[in-house]
Amino acid sequence: FFLEVMDRTIFLANLFSVYFLAQVDCLKQFELKVNEQGLKFNEQLSFDVDANLQIVDVPAHHDRVATRYVKDLNNILQLQVRWVDRECLVSKILEPQESDILINALENQDLQSYVDYENATSVNILEIEGPEMDHSEIPSSLRSYCPKDFKAKAIHLLDEKNIAEEDEEGFLIKDPDMNFDIKNHDPAPHVTDTLHFLSRRKRESCRDAYNNVESSCHTVHVYCPDAQDGCPAEGMYYRCSSSSTGSNSCEYILTCNTAGGPNRAQCLKHYTARGRRCRPCCKYYDCGRNMLRCASSSEGHCFQEQAAYVGYKEGRTYYVDSVHECQRKCQRKNSCQHFNFMQEEGDNEGKCELQTRKGNFAAKPGKTGYKTGPRACP
Repeated sequence: FFLEVMDRTIFLANLFSVYFLAQVDCLKQFELKVNEQGLKFNEQLSFDVDANLQIVDVPAHHDRVATRYVKDLNNILQLQVRWVDRECLVSKILEPQESDILINALENQDLQSYVDYENATSVNILEIEGPEMDHSEIPSSLRSYCPKDFKAKAIHLLDEKNIAEEDEEGFLIKDPDMNFDIKNHDPAPHVTDTLHFLSRRKRESCRDAYNNVESSCHTVHVYCPDAQDGCPAEGMYYRCSSSSTGSNSCEYILTCNTAGGPNRAQCLKHYTARGRRCRPCCKYYDCGRNMLRCASSSEGHCFQEQAAYVGYKEGRTYYVDSVHECQRKCQRKNSCQHFNFMQEEGDNEGKCELQTRKGNFAAKPGKTGYKTGPRACP
């Protein structure tokens, strides 16, 4: 009997050891030493191979807050836990990296030495602020990593290399995923469009003339009065404010051994993130309150860019220094109700045409010196 109990105990111990070793084998942990402008800190990286999860813990440093990144590679989604802000941010992963590549890089790196900020390739990320979420809406693979008393938010990430124009009030940024035309009566674009598990937030039940519930009905629509076909893909942007929202964060990702190899200069990536309030906008048209025209008030809050209105020209063509001078020309003529200012690239002056009424819209894509507007801005 004693031998039988011993055999059973040894069997269970061996079974536990096999299970423990299997767990250790699927959970890989590393510590990356970072020297950022003289400040040294350690970044903790864990890889759950079975669940295909990556977890990166970055301590507070410089103006960056302590942040945990949890990345679900199966669904290309990530959760950021900002401890000081007591919030969790859910988004798509901007540049997903396969765990096998990162693990291999770390296993072949001298982890006793510091990687240097000066040798990293910087990727500056724009975090577009989205709506708050209930914890039950966080994908199940990420939900347990968000403390229950923390606020949860959806955000949208863009690479700042896509910034197209900047001015005193902010900037326009192009979203590579927003590469489609927005037709009149289509649903308005939203920062949660890439988070498909939240798409139901934009939908409400609608009923047709026979009081039947219409499926896939959106109550938030786009309508561009001056464009029969809505806003074209090349005119779709986000208009972002210049002031930051929330805290800044960053992480370092090692994709190969920094000590050697032909691509060692690109081995270390430094992802920095800053938050902004942004709204979808149309470069050429005003398409309602959910997708306004992209113009900023510093250019004249009622001027329409890369556009003209034609058909009701009055008198001769003037040559003026600026769109504001063209508007003043219009104000000096009792019959003028609208104007077109057309300045070609490299010219010191632009053509100024006055119109007795607004006329027919003509888009001028790529003509950044073309502006049109009313006699007086409201």
